[in-house]
Amino acid sequence: MRRVITRKRRKLSQRSRTRCRPMCCGGGALRTQKIRIAYVSPDLREHPVGLMAGVFERHDKSRFETIAISIGIDDQSRLRARMIKAFDHFIDARAMSAQQIARQMREMEVDIAIDLGGYTSDTRTAIFAYRPAPVQVNYLGYPGTMGTSYFDYILADRHIIPLQQRQFYNEKVAYLPDTYLPTDNSVQISERTPTRAECGLPDTGVVFCSFSHDYKISPPVFDVWMRLLQVPGSVLWPMSRGELAQGNLSKEAQARGVEPSRLIFAGRVPLVEDHLARYRQADVFLDTHPYNAHTTAADALMAGLPVVTYMGNSFPSRVAGSLLHAIGLPELIAHTMLDYENIALQLATDPSALLDTKNAFAGQPKDPCLVSNGPVLPQPGRCTGTDGGRATVKFLALSPCLHGTPIHESDRNYSGRARQRVTNGARWQLSASRTPPATLFALRRRYEPGAGLAAHRDPGLWHGGKLSPQ
Repeated sequence: MRRVITRKRRKLSQRSRTRCRPMCCGGGALRTQKIRIAYVSPDLREHPVGLMAGVFERHDKSRFETIAISIGIDDQSRLRARMIKAFDHFIDARAMSAQQIARQMREMEVDIAIDLGGYTSDTRTAIFAYRPAPVQVNYLGYPGTMGTSYFDYILADRHIIPLQQRQFYNEKVAYLPDTYLPTDNSVQISERTPTRAECGLPDTGVVFCSFSHDYKISPPVFDVWMRLLQVPGSVLWPMSRGELAQGNLSKEAQARGVEPSRLIFAGRVPLVEDHLARYRQADVFLDTHPYNAHTTAADALMAGLPVVTYMGNSFPSRVAGSLLHAIGLPELIAHTMLDYENIALQLATDPSALLDTKNAFAGQPKDPCLVSNGPVLPQPGRCTGTDGGRATVKFLALSPCLHGTPIHESDRNYSGRARQRVTNGARWQLSASRTPPATLFALRRRYEPGAGLAAHRDPGLWHGGKLSPQ
């Protein structure tokens, strides 16, 4: 009887190993060439994610192979064409299922997969649930944790996610040295500045500007804006996408004792170069809270317009503050609503203070690709620490430190355990100054039975040779 049970257990064990055996990619031979990075996004078009175009173009093609997985529309824009040109491989995957995309990424032996969408429109998080790459990263599209086990890292900076807030993120935090938000210095602001009359603005008076989406305007922030309009001759220049929202905001202004005519709504302009040029007719950019301006704040700063922000405790309420820290203007950051109002009021009522702030912009080093008096925001190369994002990639390859700053011991232990299992006991001692391809090539052993990061995280990831979501 005992022998029969033993035989049955042996057969079950063999069946289990068969079910969990992963597909072998590329014949099972480990390649020793470039590190493959895949960006997955529905927004590889005219969209705020377009700021990544400079990052894509700056990857060191002698060391990295870049892949775009586009799951959104093709808008036939010049930015879309630019992105197609920047990648080694551009895959239009709109018609593919999440499982098909994950399978193709595995067949291409992607080393690092970066999700640029998160929980936003037209994204497909299920792709990453199939674990198509040994290192999976949440970046840019969604300002917060994905709350899942299959994203290994989130890219941020120390202003957006302070060390004491890392406990609230499922992902390990990979810190970029300047600011997490990239800017595209290839966009040249139009040399011609539209007149105030062309913008619908009065010839004199302070112009408070806020070109963020109107759905970001919260009642407490709007209360502050209406109080700021007590400055004689001042107007509010918001961006609104529809007549309904404009009507509602006008009614709310009137309910607070402000004449609706002092809200002058900006329309859309065809070219981004012309849109950026009209920022020059504003005096102060008023940020929204608790969801900051992100790309819009970067646009304003590039045009030389002071941004006043209220920096909260959540990821989306700290992005504008991160940009201001990056360019050396932390004095424009408020930590209470009262301070937010006072900073804006001082700039509006004290011409010398406003001039000093704008001179601080002008006194910063200029980038030849930036027109007007805007400062040099951290460009894609600097945002990632080194040209082409090498330091960040090293961190994402399970490096124990970034830019000489050790991460917490818990992270070091986590990375150490992962490396030890992935490489079957080999001890890799990596740092930001060492190239990590050996580790990534060892990670590719995930395609072999019983090895790899995917097998380490979930031995039941594979069933009968089929992909199964985590």
